[in-house]
Amino acid sequence: MRRHIGVGRREPSRVKIAGIECRAVLALQSIEGVAGRILGRPDPLPESLGSSRVALFRERHHITGSKAATELLRPAVSLGKLDGGLRPIRGALSIAVCARQRGIRQVVLPKENGSEAAVVEGIEVHAVRHLTEVVERIGHWENFPPTANGAAPSTPAPGTALDFREVKGQHASKRALEVAAAGAHNILMIGPPGSGKTMLARRLSGILPQLTFQEAIDLVRGKAGLYPELKSPQLYKSRGIDQVKLFVAAVRKNGLEKPDSLRATPVIIQSFDEEAIRRVAVDLPTIPRVFLTSKDEDVTEPRIRELAKFSTGIAPEKFVIARHPDLVQRAHAAGLTVTSWTFRADEKTSFPSVRDEMSHFLYTLGIDALFTNNPDQFPRRP
Repeated sequence: MRRHIGVGRREPSRVKIAGIECRAVLALQSIEGVAGRILGRPDPLPESLGSSRVALFRERHHITGSKAATELLRPAVSLGKLDGGLRPIRGALSIAVCARQRGIRQVVLPKENGSEAAVVEGIEVHAVRHLTEVVERIGHWENFPPTANGAAPSTPAPGTALDFREVKGQHASKRALEVAAAGAHNILMIGPPGSGKTMLARRLSGILPQLTFQEAIDLVRGKAGLYPELKSPQLYKSRGIDQVKLFVAAVRKNGLEKPDSLRATPVIIQSFDEEAIRRVAVDLPTIPRVFLTSKDEDVTEPRIRELAKFSTGIAPEKFVIARHPDLVQRAHAAGLTVTSWTFRADEKTSFPSVRDEMSHFLYTLGIDALFTNNPDQFPRRP
């Protein structure tokens, strides 16, 4: 096996030492048939990696195996401390990103760094503990499943996708945002690219107080609509809080149930609780009402006819609709709209992407609306 081993642009003595280390490791591990020379790479590895941390680049070379067949290897890179065992390194995530940018499709890393690099999409990360595992994979990548992305989902502050607490430094900018948030002031950030303007702006909502329902009405009136959900009204009722009564009072106070207001500020109410939807149907008959469900028994023909008596729409979980592809047609025939939930890019499905999944439900199955965590992926009508 002929291979070049790059060690970064280091002073000649360190390159020589790294070459001796590499050859010694290969000999000690009884890995035969390896021929090549140590090269200084034109784009150096970080100094912090140490002289014995090396990269095996396979880009334009060939390997002759036991079958005496020459195979053009796909690009790959392996990083670690080659002492037989592969010990953890720093910068695995940056290495994986760089590999993807250079068109490298496989990255072999020490076991401890595998999950860190696996978050990078578009490459296969192989986490191994020993140099012999690296050699086994060469030319046989398809026989070894890549490391799965084991990153735990982040837990940002409530009501925001990004957490203001993540910002390190930037003391003056953070103080300015805190003052603006506390006093409801506007703020203008000026600075060169990369100074953190967008990063800070995206986290501003993390320090804003939660909107009351009245504040939400004032914020969107005449500009957008409201789609609140009555969550667990029976639980709150047992604690002396009548959710439906509060909702009806707020809608009437602001005149949101009037036809002119509904045209400017549409309001739709949704709930899993049938009694709550029935009460809203009596108290606010002009407000559209959507019954949420994840149960198959709620999409039978008799049940749909019953729901149509007090609801204007039904919102089954997407898996229910997938199991009953004729549901949309039957609901429409009963006068109900059909909404589905929830479409997420981080959820594994049979579709290539969340955009394809939403497109199927909207334009093939014919649902009227959907909930998604990825509005940027919403498919426009073909």
